[in-house]
Order: sequence, then structure tokens, then C-alpha cells
Amino acid sequence: MYHLLHFIFRKYALDIMIYNYLWINRFKPDNIDIKLEQFLKQFYLKHQVPKITFKKTSRNNYEYGTQKIVIKLEGEAIRVRYSGGYLLIDKFIELNAILEENKKKGQKMNNNVKANNKKKQKNKY
Repeated sequence: MYHLLHFIFRKYALDIMIYNYLWINRFKPDNIDIKLEQFLKQFYLKHQVPKITFKKTSRNNYEYGTQKIVIKLEGEAIRVRYSGGYLLIDKFIELNAILEENKKKGQKMNNNVKANNKKKQKNKY
């Protein structure tokens, strides 16, 4: 029964599929998605880095936080296009996770400041 429901879900409700760390929107999961999901499960258990979601935008193209990236498979290795070359995904996450987390916190702080400024302007009048 589970397999039948899973097949129906994959066939008819592919608009949004959310995994733990990978968000696939209107695309069938391919080998990269499966390998990426497996890798992320293991990686986040072993490493203490902020969990930033990968969002698939098109074939081999993803968003990692605010960055648009290209991912490819080389055998069993997952590589990310980075600075004119390809970097292993674990090194990419270690380099960029804290940076993306700080960007996210900065956006939240900016939104709070804007909201406070609007409140102050309303109180003046």
C-alpha cells in the first residue's frame, strides 16, 4: 500500500516535495537529488554547521541560502561549481554555511529595524 501511495504522490503531486534538507519544486527527483539528500543526512549528523536548505530551481541548478549554485555528480562525489572550478560539497558547506546563516540573521535584523522605524513614524503623527 505504501509503495502505491508513494507512486501516486510522485506522479500527481509533484508541485512541492519537501525532504529534510532538500526542497524540490515541480521537478522529479533525479540521481543528484537522491545522493544530495543522503549526503546531507549524514553530514549534518557529523558536523555542527547551520542547516541551510538546498532548493532546486532547474536541472543541476540549486539555491543554497542566497547563492545560486550548480551541482554535478562525478562517480560517487557530489561537486559544486565554485570560483571557476568544482569543489566537494562538504567543503562548500563548511565554507558557506556560517556566511549564509549570518546573511539570514542580518535580514531578520534589518526587517526588525524597518518595522520599528515604521512604528516610530506612526507614533509621531
